[in-house]
Amino acid sequence: MGKASLNTTNTWLNLAKVLELATNDGVSLVSGKRLGPSWREAGLPVEAGDIYERLEEAFFRMLDWALPRMRDAGNECTTLLGTYKPVPFTSSVMDSFTTWRDMRDPSAPGARYSGSGCLIHGLSVVADSIHRAQRVLAAGHWDAEDLRRALQRDFAGDDALRGFLVSQDAFGNDCDDVDRVAVRLVHEVSRRGARLTNPAGKPFLADWSTPSTHLLYGYWVGATPDGRGARQMLGYGVDGRVGTGRHGFPERLLSAWKLPYHEMTGGYASHIGVDPAAAGPDGSTEERGLWMRERVIAPLFRFGESVAESPYYVYLNVDSAQHLRKVLADPKRYAPSGVYIMRIHGTFVNFLDLSPAIQEDIISRLDLAGGAQ
Repeated sequence: MGKASLNTTNTWLNLAKVLELATNDGVSLVSGKRLGPSWREAGLPVEAGDIYERLEEAFFRMLDWALPRMRDAGNECTTLLGTYKPVPFTSSVMDSFTTWRDMRDPSAPGARYSGSGCLIHGLSVVADSIHRAQRVLAAGHWDAEDLRRALQRDFAGDDALRGFLVSQDAFGNDCDDVDRVAVRLVHEVSRRGARLTNPAGKPFLADWSTPSTHLLYGYWVGATPDGRGARQMLGYGVDGRVGTGRHGFPERLLSAWKLPYHEMTGGYASHIGVDPAAAGPDGSTEERGLWMRERVIAPLFRFGESVAESPYYVYLNVDSAQHLRKVLADPKRYAPSGVYIMRIHGTFVNFLDLSPAIQEDIISRLDLAGGAQ
């Protein structure tokens, strides 16, 4: 503490948007504008059938095009901030009394340990999409052009195809086939990110924790091959998308434990909603505490075993969807002070002050499968 300035939100990366460009010849499904290279320019086959058969490869080709542009944009901001907005007071209470440099100095930061980072969105959407695209092509009822057209029209008139996609396995259910895709994504995206350097020559740190920006970033992404509709939210952090959990909390953890956390050098996060009713309606405070320890904390952190198996930066909101809806409907009764505290990405916030979209996101994590029930 006091010796590090590790800005892991220096740049933000939307993996789902990269996937969208990979599925549509570099053209945005939202705006219709060309944002990335064409398949030919990226050195890929020019037929949709070949692209969708090799969707993971196409995704990484498009990612390799995007990453240098992300680095350059972030480094320009770092240089501008360090040149025109130094922070002498903050530097004085950090490590700069030993280095005698401002902590924002772009080429030689004053903090002893420094680095830029990359806040990464869309892990579960991309993993599910790659897996489900393979499944739909293997089924033989639809070909790649059918899938591409369905994405272009946001599945309008393609209910059967979309139904097949959403019925397939998803990350967060302890399904090895799709979980292996997620593991490869974390490994390759983190490794590629670490090759990028900031103006001081320090590597970018892969940060797999997202604040509520998984809603914002989802809004700018068209339909994806996992069956997700255009502009719908992405998954939070290293969690599966809301609504894709079919088996519950234990399977969600079994999927999450497979991820290579040591490669997430900038961090990672998960959000867990705990319904108090799951502990039983009549238990004492002590009994509920024991239930929480045995059913949530112990399996999550695996006390007594290797620290490597207890990697979580996790938010726990103990509430129910039904109760939160009552708070919104009648705040004078359920929150007479005008304040109802929830935990959102490292910060305690007033639930009543949040935007309706974020309020609904929090409720949906409790309302749908996947919570600690």
